[in-house]
Amino acid sequence: MLNSNLSCTLMYMLFLFTGICIVVMGVSGAGKSTIGVMLAEVINGRFLDADDYHSQSNKDKMKNGIPLSEEDRIPWLETLRDALRVSLGKGETVVLGCSALQKHYRDILRCGDANYIPD
Repeated sequence: MLNSNLSCTLMYMLFLFTGICIVVMGVSGAGKSTIGVMLAEVINGRFLDADDYHSQSNKDKMKNGIPLSEEDRIPWLETLRDALRVSLGKGETVVLGCSALQKHYRDILRCGDANYIPD
């Protein structure tokens, strides 16, 4: 359970902003989904699990222990970006659980925000 001060701060942020996305990042098994679901519940948002957006081919590779290549990851990240763009455009609050460990990957996700200006 998130402490009440943090909950109040997050709720205040929601009154100031509409259409926000919080990305919970980490390596496999770090607890992104667990934390993300709890956070989304506290802030009355929607949780998106990045793994749900993988193609069947990517899921098959991961199931068989085959690492994903850049060619596998980029379309997946672009799909996530598009999902974020739709949610943000509707003014939704979303929490995304996604490894996004490389800056390049995070930059793709950031482009889901129509107001984001890349470096």
